[in-house]
Amino acid sequence: MKPFPNTKHTFSRLFEMNQGMFYSKLLHEAIVLGIFNHLEQETTSPEVARSLETHPGNTEYFMDGLVSIGLVEKNGGKYQNAGISQEYLVKGSETYLGDYLLYHDQWNTPLLENMGQVLRDGPPDQVKGADDEAIWAQGASAMANFQRACTGPFLSGIVSDLPESGSFRRMLDLGGGPGLNALAILTGHPGMGGILFDRPAVVRVAREYIQEYNMEQRLEVMEGDFRTDSLGDGYDLVLASACLNFAKEEMVPMVKKIYNALNPGGVFVSIHDGLTHGRTRPESIAISWLPVSMMWQNLGLDRGVIAGAMAKAGFRTVSSRTVSYGFGAMDLDIGRKE
Repeated sequence: MKPFPNTKHTFSRLFEMNQGMFYSKLLHEAIVLGIFNHLEQETTSPEVARSLETHPGNTEYFMDGLVSIGLVEKNGGKYQNAGISQEYLVKGSETYLGDYLLYHDQWNTPLLENMGQVLRDGPPDQVKGADDEAIWAQGASAMANFQRACTGPFLSGIVSDLPESGSFRRMLDLGGGPGLNALAILTGHPGMGGILFDRPAVVRVAREYIQEYNMEQRLEVMEGDFRTDSLGDGYDLVLASACLNFAKEEMVPMVKKIYNALNPGGVFVSIHDGLTHGRTRPESIAISWLPVSMMWQNLGLDRGVIAGAMAKAGFRTVSSRTVSYGFGAMDLDIGRKE
C-alpha cells in the first residue's frame, strides 16, 4: 500500500501569499473610487452604488471584501469605515494617506508587471522618474500627510527627548521633502529655527506647507544636491530622515560633511533602514526596496552603516536603536559632536 506524504509545514502561509494581491487591489481600487468618503456614516451598499455609479451587486461584494480585510465594518447590512480607514483614507483630511499609498504602487507596478523579464534580462536601460523633477515633486506632495500624521510628531518627540534640545537654536532638515517633519519639530520647539535642504522641485512643494503653517520666518529653504553642494554651517541639530541612501557609496565623506556643518556640541539624528540577515530583514523594509533594486539600483542600507560612518567622521559618541517609523522598523542613530 502506497503511503501518503507526511508534510512538515502548513500550506496556509503559501495560500495567504497567493491571495495577497486581493488585499492591495481592493485597497487601491477603493482609494481611487474615493469609497471611504461615502462611509464616514453608516450606509447601505445600494446607496454607495448610486453615489459611485457602480454595479449594485458587485458593489456589495466589493464592500464585503473591504470588510474581510479590516478596512470597513458591517453591521446589520450597513457599512461604515473602520477606524484605520477613517483616519487615513478619507480624501481631504490632513491625515489622508491614500495618495501616498498610490504613489508607492506607481513605483511597484513596473516590476510587478514585468518581473519575469526583469529577472531574465536585468534592469531596463533607463527608469523614468529616477531623475525626473516632476516625479520628485509628485512624491513630495504624496508624502506630505505621511510626515504630518506619522513621522513629524514622532521626530518632534525624538528631538524633545535629547538632553541638549533646550539649547538648540538652528537645525538642518537634510533631504527634508515637503517639510512637515521640520515644521512639526519647530512647532514643538519654539526657540528653534532652521533650514530645509532638498531638490528644487521638492523645495517648491515645501514652500507651500511652510506658508500654510505661517513659518516663513523660522524655516528657510535651500535648493541643491546635498551630496555635492554646501550644506551651510552653524547648526545645533542636523536631521536626516530616509535620505542618505542616495549617498550610500560615499557615506563616510557625507557624514563628515554633516559633522563639519554642526556647531561644537551639535547633534546629528539619522533615521534610516537598517537591513539585517543578508538584507532580508526587517521584512517590510526589505520587500519595499525590491522594485528599486531590481529596476534601478540597490539603495538599501545595512544596519550599522551610518553609525559606523558617524564614528569614522569624528562624532564623540554614537548611540543606536531600532524604532517603529510609520511603515516599519528603522534604525535611529544619534551622533554627538565634541
